[in-house]
Amino acid sequence: MYSTHTEGSKRSSLSNWLRRLPWLLIPIMALSFTMASAQQLTATLSGIATDQTDARIPGAIVVVKNDSTGDTRNTKADSSGFFSVTALIPGTYTVTISAKGFASWEETGILLNQGDSRTIPNIHMKIGTEATAVTVISGSDAEVPVDTAEISATLNNELIDSATLTGRNAAELIKMMPGITFNNGGGAGSGYNSQVTGTNNGPAGSFSSNGTQPYGSTDVYLDGANLIDPGNAGTQVANINQDMTDSVKYLSASYGAEYAKGPAVLQAFSKSGGQRFHGEAYVYARNTGIGYANDWFNKANQIAAAKAPGALPSVIAKENTLTPQSFYYVGGNIGGPIFFPHFNRNHDKLFFWGGYEKMIQHPYNAPKEMNVPTSALAPTTKGVNGQREGDFRNIGVDSHVINTYSPTYSLPCSNSGQWGEGCSSAISPWMTSGQDFHDLSAYFDPYGKILDNLNPLANQVPGPTNGWNNYAFSPSTPQNRWEVTGKVTYAFNDNNKLWGSYTLQEETDAHPLSIWWAPDWTIPYPSEPVGKETAHVYLANYTHVFSATSTNEASSSTTTACLMCRRPAGPSSVSRFRAFSEPPRPIRSRTRPVAGTPA
Repeated sequence: MYSTHTEGSKRSSLSNWLRRLPWLLIPIMALSFTMASAQQLTATLSGIATDQTDARIPGAIVVVKNDSTGDTRNTKADSSGFFSVTALIPGTYTVTISAKGFASWEETGILLNQGDSRTIPNIHMKIGTEATAVTVISGSDAEVPVDTAEISATLNNELIDSATLTGRNAAELIKMMPGITFNNGGGAGSGYNSQVTGTNNGPAGSFSSNGTQPYGSTDVYLDGANLIDPGNAGTQVANINQDMTDSVKYLSASYGAEYAKGPAVLQAFSKSGGQRFHGEAYVYARNTGIGYANDWFNKANQIAAAKAPGALPSVIAKENTLTPQSFYYVGGNIGGPIFFPHFNRNHDKLFFWGGYEKMIQHPYNAPKEMNVPTSALAPTTKGVNGQREGDFRNIGVDSHVINTYSPTYSLPCSNSGQWGEGCSSAISPWMTSGQDFHDLSAYFDPYGKILDNLNPLANQVPGPTNGWNNYAFSPSTPQNRWEVTGKVTYAFNDNNKLWGSYTLQEETDAHPLSIWWAPDWTIPYPSEPVGKETAHVYLANYTHVFSATSTNEASSSTTTACLMCRRPAGPSSVSRFRAFSEPPRPIRSRTRPVAGTPA
């Protein structure tokens, strides 16, 4: 008996603690209100109960039920038949209205999105008894208009899941919205590369809404948290995963003052748990080994370019070739009720949802071709001294190369100060003719030699198919990342609701040429810098309903991101041929003469 009594006391204490939790949360949410976003995340549903003659029905009982979670909200119409139910989490609802002396009235499939304020029209209850069949309104007759003047478009979960996206960013759905045009100067397609999904990326800056300038004019939200990088007003610091998104709403005009930025707003709402356990596992794959739409399009362009009159040999060589690249996305999600003995028996109080996805992305990068200083160490020169050894006679270099890239193969200081040489023929330390220039290494600045050793060695013989370049490099830029999202929803009672979500995204990027952007003639870094990018998105929302016309909703959302968090360990990690291993020596004069030349 004692043990039973003790166990029962523990259960009673747990239940009492859970019931008191809303009152403990009120001061906490109040203290965090200064950090809260002003954006309204929940919806409001209202209406007027009338009979067949449009006479008002006071005191009608209104029950609003979430079809997914089973959570119900109860209210009563006032003396004029009006009712309003606020703080409804986005989802699909069923409304049932009953009154003494009338047959029950029901409307199904009412979809509510973030910030919606909707009024149910034409609530006409028939005179009858409680046993009378329920009047059900559904389908096209169940359209519930928005009370506000906002111009918006919404995609529900079914549309999001069935939409064909190139990448894994649901924000790409913005291109389906009315009034959106590509930011491409009138050309076909968009400048946004949707194949690779990543942090500090996204389509917001690549589209124009109703003629507005693209960058900085579109705000993107996930569960109320702003994802736009304020220092780079066209990119997202976190991804909106297609399989983790329940709905997407786009606002283009006349929306409420709670949206501080714009003029276009794209907001996504993540999935939630329900009364039943549900989940999925998936694998998406794109690989040029089996081909897909973009590959066949690229092949067609290559064939057309190769057959064009006057096509260069380098263009003909690329005819009908596939660009090797692969993308694999492996993930899954699960949601449902959280219940314990003597708690949440009906599975309508506490719910969870969680999702995970691993992204393995290896995009194709076109080879970079250029001319680098010649050297006896290069495998293509067979031990013949070159520019790195101080020999500028260009022995063994094809005349086509010299004619095509004459500044690269000309004698230093023999021009008029071109290409940033730091000298010209007027102040050249050597004569421009009648002299053997087989060894000018004595003129090399020691620090210049260190920098020169960072240049890669030639790895190909110049020819017409490679544009007369002696060096080629195919950048490898794998962009591997993973995402995890979790959400918990708790309905304490009709008047108190709490829900929160957390998203973590980690990404590892390779940057062989540059961190952000580089011109075509860019040599790779001596050692490949790797950037780690991490994004966190937090949301907490607490709603307390005081009455049918008075509701307090406190919401706090935060987005944090660390871009390029990982850097090389030190100078030795970026040296090629251990160029930095020797201590610096004093800089010698650039005009020191060698034997046989005038001072």
